[in-house]
Amino acid sequence: MKMWPEKIHFLLHVKQLVEQGYSVFMYDFRNDGESDAFSDGYCGWGPDVVPDLIAAVDYVSNHETFKNASIDLLSICMGSAATTYAYGQAALQGYNIKAMVAIQPMRYVDFLKVLGLPGFLQRWVNARNSERVGFELMSKSFADDVKKISVPTLLVQNEDDQYLVKESVDQFFNDLTVEKEMLWLSGIGKPRAAGYNYLTKSPKKVLFWFDRFM
Repeated sequence: MKMWPEKIHFLLHVKQLVEQGYSVFMYDFRNDGESDAFSDGYCGWGPDVVPDLIAAVDYVSNHETFKNASIDLLSICMGSAATTYAYGQAALQGYNIKAMVAIQPMRYVDFLKVLGLPGFLQRWVNARNSERVGFELMSKSFADDVKKISVPTLLVQNEDDQYLVKESVDQFFNDLTVEKEMLWLSGIGKPRAAGYNYLTKSPKKVLFWFDRFM
């Protein structure tokens, strides 16, 4: 499936963050982007990449240039899931994290639902994927960990996203117990990647959110 008709130039929003005075550390999760393959090479929808998130935060926190600097988390899609799992595991305690922007988090069970697969195929796909990643994907969800997020969070979602399960996004927002804001995007297109492409064109809301908690 082609998510977007052209490459999404994430460096555009990074450029604006840098021009605003932020230092930006970008990284790929294992088995994604240009990162090395790990284990069986499959994506596990978030919980399996929590160690990568912690390693990134730890690296920045202990880098001699950035020691004692505050950290903001720009968490996109599976990154939002991984960050939420990390808070559920109390793995981010002790780090100087000030705020988070969570862009279009999506549960695995919702993904199978919006694909329109009949029940028997959902069960078959889940069994195969769960065998590959080593845990049962349909029952494991970051939804239970949202209440443990401990930093102000801006939640961003394209309301026309063809994969949107609105009740899950609403639940994520309602379960946040911190200072929070919901940003619904409209008129940017139906592909899921439209929400990511929007970020490269209009990151000012993200900048404003981070600026509030410096």
